[in-house]
Amino acid sequence: MAERFLGKKEVVGSIPTFGLRSSVQIRPSALSAFKNMFKFNIRNFIILFLLLALMLILFQKRDQDWLRAIKEKGFNIGGLTSQTENTGENKNPVNLTREYVMDYIFKNIANLSPTEPVASSNWRVLRFWFATDRDFYVEYEDSRNLRQILVGVEGQYEPLEYKIVGYFESSDNGWKLKVGSDTMFGRKLELYEWDESQKSWIKKN
Repeated sequence: MAERFLGKKEVVGSIPTFGLRSSVQIRPSALSAFKNMFKFNIRNFIILFLLLALMLILFQKRDQDWLRAIKEKGFNIGGLTSQTENTGENKNPVNLTREYVMDYIFKNIANLSPTEPVASSNWRVLRFWFATDRDFYVEYEDSRNLRQILVGVEGQYEPLEYKIVGYFESSDNGWKLKVGSDTMFGRKLELYEWDESQKSWIKKN
């Protein structure tokens, strides 16, 4: 029946078209383009991986520099370590007031800060946030950077122990803890700022 409509030669030539492999053919140019695209994607992936690895190394190095700087100043990261050492020889009791500790921090912020200020600049205390009389945050800055430390005070006699509990850096979302712990997080804080006209630290809330 097929010979009657198509002719014998046409019937014989049409038989291979029923095979799936013979009906689908990929042009060499299309296959080459696919291979090139695959190679391009692999290259991009490798470049992205290397960039991420480099960023990770840089961040780790920066954290190591912070740890080294803090340890050189005698701080124990994640805990409390004396900033000043009380040998027990001096038994003068301290009338511990907020004004007393603010005055000490103001004069010694360069020694208390875990990091150094930028070149040709000095750290300057801006404000204090007190959770208790012995636990408070200190905001300070140089000509470029804004920093914060959480300080704990221990002892009853001179010299008192000023301990760095946490170190923070400013970010778009507020303060970011970089080293240590934020043990006063969520506590009600009382703000003190310097009043030049009165030459003293004034409570603001």
